[in-house]
Amino acid sequence: MKCFEAWVSIFRGSDLTPLIEPLIANLDPSSLDLFDPTATALISVLSSSSLSDGAGPRMLTEPLLLWSAHWGSIVVQKTMEAGGTDDVGHALCKLLVGLGDHSTHYLASKIASTDPLEPAFNPVAAQTGGALPTKGQLVQTFLRLLLAFSAMPGYYGVDEEESEMTLGFWYLFQEELWSVNVPTKDGERRDAAKEKDMWAVASAVYAELVAALRIKVKWPPLRSGWAKDQVEKFQVYRRDVGDTLINAYYVLRNDMLAFYVNDNVACLSVPEESVQWEEIEASLHCIMSIQEAVPVEENEYLARLFSPEILGRLPTTKHIRLRRTTLALIGSYSSWFTVLSTPDLLMGVISYVAAALPEPALCLRAADALRDLCDDNRVALAPHIAAFGELHAGLTGVPDTEKAKVLQSIASVIQALPPRNQIPPIETIVTPVLSKLVEALQTSRELPEEARILAIQQLHTLTGITKGLTQATEAIMLDEEPALESMKDMEEARKDPRIVQLRDAITEAICSCVDLWSTDASVSDALSELFKSITALPADTNLISLPPTPLLQFVCNAAQRQLTAVWLTLANMLTVQMDPPSVYPSALRPVPAPEARVVIQNVTESLLQSSLQFFCAPGVLEANPDIVHAFFDCMEKIAFHFVSIFYNLPQESFDGLVHCAIAALSLQERYSVVGASTFLITFINRSHSSDDLGDAKAVIVQRHGPEIIRAILVGFAGVAPRSAAPNLVELLSTFVTKYPTETKLWVSQILFADDFIPSKADSEAKEKFIRALFSSRTLRRTRDAAQQFILVARGLEGSSFGYSSVTM
Repeated sequence: MKCFEAWVSIFRGSDLTPLIEPLIANLDPSSLDLFDPTATALISVLSSSSLSDGAGPRMLTEPLLLWSAHWGSIVVQKTMEAGGTDDVGHALCKLLVGLGDHSTHYLASKIASTDPLEPAFNPVAAQTGGALPTKGQLVQTFLRLLLAFSAMPGYYGVDEEESEMTLGFWYLFQEELWSVNVPTKDGERRDAAKEKDMWAVASAVYAELVAALRIKVKWPPLRSGWAKDQVEKFQVYRRDVGDTLINAYYVLRNDMLAFYVNDNVACLSVPEESVQWEEIEASLHCIMSIQEAVPVEENEYLARLFSPEILGRLPTTKHIRLRRTTLALIGSYSSWFTVLSTPDLLMGVISYVAAALPEPALCLRAADALRDLCDDNRVALAPHIAAFGELHAGLTGVPDTEKAKVLQSIASVIQALPPRNQIPPIETIVTPVLSKLVEALQTSRELPEEARILAIQQLHTLTGITKGLTQATEAIMLDEEPALESMKDMEEARKDPRIVQLRDAITEAICSCVDLWSTDASVSDALSELFKSITALPADTNLISLPPTPLLQFVCNAAQRQLTAVWLTLANMLTVQMDPPSVYPSALRPVPAPEARVVIQNVTESLLQSSLQFFCAPGVLEANPDIVHAFFDCMEKIAFHFVSIFYNLPQESFDGLVHCAIAALSLQERYSVVGASTFLITFINRSHSSDDLGDAKAVIVQRHGPEIIRAILVGFAGVAPRSAAPNLVELLSTFVTKYPTETKLWVSQILFADDFIPSKADSEAKEKFIRALFSSRTLRRTRDAAQQFILVARGLEGSSFGYSSVTM
């Protein structure tokens, strides 16, 4: 059997078919030494041979189904009587799963078939006798066997290992059911009656599966004595069951929700001391698992679930596991509450969540659930802002790590108020955070580590508040009158002295944090997240949004102390905000204001000074690809939005920038090459298309054109990584299309120079490359010519590896 299993993949179907009958004849459950290797060999036939993927239904599938109906039923019955499986049962389960995976289409299409069975041979003829079952009866018997293993008594990972093995089949089976056509005998029309029968049987099967899996995911009573690895294994199993339940939902739909909800009602109908809370938790876990499949529309069963009938009767003390699952369930269905016509049900759920916030074991889940509820239902909750004021007042017992999520939740509700009405509640939630941040700054000398941790927590909290105040809509229709009116109201509210003073205090606190801790990685990450959330394009501005100008200055100061990718990435983002799109409908993009140009001029000079000074040390470019990439990303954004800035730089700064880009083109780190290439492409294109620059826009070509072209060609010949070839090609194409005469001269001179790096490309290959490059100045022809030259120069011409490694 082992030898056969090893060679099974080489047999043709006609050679393998005669071996099926003697193989099945060896499936003797009374002898494990014979049964296990034979079952394993048959699994290889089902999965790895020329008869895999559903082939051989009469020769392979139907005889195995007949064998399973007789011998499989006997083994399963003995297993259930014994209360657990043995080695024979385990091997049988593997065989049944292998048969199910192989014959999924057969099983789905024949699940309700009344056609007589006509297998190539009957492996249990002597035992069965009489008439053969129909194909539908045989399939249903097989499904019952698999259901028995799915519902194996005991806990997975502790008492049995088989139930998990069957989960993948139920996913494949559901997928196949949807693709089955049920034609009439003429083969032209679907038979509605047969299709109805098919789904009736399928629904009954999945209903049994759903009921079984609810029992299987039930936790044992507390203090069960499980080891840590058993707990973790069972948690993974519960997640896998959740994936299977999604497929069951697509078959059963609301009947599945009805089963779980009614089951919970029944469990809660007994006296409280007799309630089986583990069973209720299991049902809630199952409902939570199918959330992504449940449509966001009115649903009577979900309404019952979150009503006083069920949620209102769940415990609010002790029972940590049940309450944790309930909170996760509420958070997962947060978007469903948006379809409710009244907020009464939602407010009841909010109250349940808020009650769990002070408990350390539940605070994390409660804060997450509250954040999701408020973010998805901010408009419905806005009239109840007073209740959230009370919630804010009672946050004394909530850890700072979770308080940020709670304040984000409250801010989400505040955002739905008219801008003028947002001012008092924003003051209420932001002022204490700022006070703690100032406290951290003041105690930084006496208690440096404690102050740093406190500052990070308050920065995260400010970030959460600003995220909550950001509008929930992903896109705002600016040409709609209500949107424009809302923006005008926001502009007026931002002028209120209370909010102006609050923004000034935030700015001052940020400035102090940057001055004190900009070289600390954790603080700089926290500041980065705050910068991203507290700045916004005009359409997304809220009351505490800060303008980019002062933040850019903070970034430059921090970069001068220690250049990192964090500060360069922030400079990139803030540069874009200095040239925002117009908030009003317009066919033309507005020209950046003169004040913005002055700011970006200073920012560019500052970042260039600190960056070029950092990069000039030997080995720095090679050792810091993240900083190199972030630097050129930032320069690329400045080139796109403010290209004229570069032409006002001191000559040594401009030359230093271009020389740095040329050096980066020869690095082995792909992202460094990509960043430098993208910057140069954008810089050349924007310069060439700018009418304001006049003759000055040719300075990069006149001063640095040959150096850039040499770096590109050297990269082609072997210096640059092959994965960066498309970016180098695009840069070369930019030169070819914008400056064809100069580029042709430079390419010829560089390729045939004595100091060009050694490569496999001879003079003929170089001439061919030049002719192809300039015969038609299109990106496609440039790409084809460069690709062929790279293959030749690197000695990869004619190799499949070489071609695939430079395919563009």
